[in-house]
Amino acid sequence: MFSNQRPRRPGIQACGSLVLLTGLLVTGGVTWVRQLGFLEGNELSAYDALLRMRPDDARDDRLLVVGITEEDIQQRQEYPLKDSTVATLLQTLRAYGPRVTVLDIARDVPQGDGREALMAELQASDRIIAGCVLSSQTEPGIPPPPGVAPDQVGFADFPIDLQGIVRRSILISTPAPTDSPLGNTHLCNEADPENELLSLALLSALIYLEDEGIPIDQTANGELQLGSVVVPRLSEQASGYAQNGATDYQVMLNYRARENAIPMVSLTDVLEGNVNPNWIENRLVLIGYTSTAANDYFFTPYSGQLDGGDISMPGVMLHAQSASQLISAVLDGRSLIWYWPLGIEVIWILGWAIIGGTPGVYLRKTGQFVLAEAAITGALLAACYGLFLSGGWVPLTPALLAALVTAMGTVLLDRGDRTGYSQALYEQTRDSIRGVFKPTINVNHAQKAEQVAEIANSAFFKELQQRAKQIREQRQQLTKDK
Repeated sequence: MFSNQRPRRPGIQACGSLVLLTGLLVTGGVTWVRQLGFLEGNELSAYDALLRMRPDDARDDRLLVVGITEEDIQQRQEYPLKDSTVATLLQTLRAYGPRVTVLDIARDVPQGDGREALMAELQASDRIIAGCVLSSQTEPGIPPPPGVAPDQVGFADFPIDLQGIVRRSILISTPAPTDSPLGNTHLCNEADPENELLSLALLSALIYLEDEGIPIDQTANGELQLGSVVVPRLSEQASGYAQNGATDYQVMLNYRARENAIPMVSLTDVLEGNVNPNWIENRLVLIGYTSTAANDYFFTPYSGQLDGGDISMPGVMLHAQSASQLISAVLDGRSLIWYWPLGIEVIWILGWAIIGGTPGVYLRKTGQFVLAEAAITGALLAACYGLFLSGGWVPLTPALLAALVTAMGTVLLDRGDRTGYSQALYEQTRDSIRGVFKPTINVNHAQKAEQVAEIANSAFFKELQQRAKQIREQRQQLTKDK
């Protein structure tokens, strides 16, 4: 027996409850899917897109890259460069008075003549940093040049995401134990927890900032502090990452620009004296291969651009960008990439889910609903882009997904409620549980069409239609009475 009480017309409170409940359910689902890693690829692609959309920063003239180009190799007919050539380059640069020099070239074994001259140059100044490669489980690593003091050694490793893109920079790490039988024990494969090494970028930046009188410290929770700037350590599930493997000290690499971020000259320019001495004096100078023959190129977030530009970046330029971001953060106030804790990210996603679901219960015309959702999407993109301009990496893909799914969910639930089918289905389900009515349907693929016809003509379906009609008539009468 149906109740004679007139149903109340859904009001603002009821609509709000519908949106909130739907938003909570959708947000929970999106967060769960996100934590499992199913959205990681989309979130990282969105990060790359935001980085490409962002205006390039001005060139950092405090640094200089000496690139060993293909023209240098062909002109000198040297690959790899001879030790004598590297020694001459270091000697020439030292005469100009750079603040610190980074050698991003493997020199663990002799190359051609001039070995003694190279060793003498590497030991002539404590402002020359030599590179190495950390050991991994399968690789023994590449040692630094012999005879270089440990505090003048920095590793050249970068973490590479699954898409082959470098989005992060390692600042401090420890060599991993290796199963490789090759190679001797050296500083960069000594798997001792106490053997914490600094990257080329961090070590060179610290020396540069030391001359600026910037104190180096660490916070109570062990984070690096340069003056008043705290360099936040990247967690393993930072923002869009489900699991990035950042067990060492990593940060997001805040690129300055795709091109012309750091001034660059060639090896030949330096050796022939064709470089303005002011570009070298008191600067951070990095030396490395820019020829593709060295196979030292990496994909970056800029590699997704379809404008015919370069799709990869030489390793020496990545080190320069990484060092520049630390120096710029301290001296220029340039923001590092930051992100929210998980709890705040969930609130952000829920907020956009509610915003996206609201038009579904108030706008009846399809055109108005579509325009409203398009406006909400635009507002979300603008908000994420605006925060990214200040270094903020906040959830874009999860928030957009939650907003759209909540919108469709509220539309379906609201329309079902207003036509009476939701209430009628609830009542029929309740009666069915009580044993008043229990329809039985045998699913057989061979009789699918016949089964559908039987369902449509069943007493259950007809009673459901009749009850929905009565609910609509009651609501219409209520509207007329008011």
